[in-house]
Amino acid sequence: MNRNLLDEKSRYAIIGTLMTIIVLLFLFYIGRSMVYYTKEYTMRKSIELKEH
Repeated sequence: MNRNLLDEKSRYAIIGTLMTIIVLLFLFYIGRSMVYYTKEYTMRKSIELKEH
């Protein structure tokens, strides 16, 4: 029974670690996209301001 409990805790630890890695990758992707589109938006705005 003790071995079963250890296997279950180990499984939960692996699942938790994988979920943390997936969340961090997702947040990195979202953050990178936001930075890219913000830079693109500011570049367009600065070009529009120079034209007028």
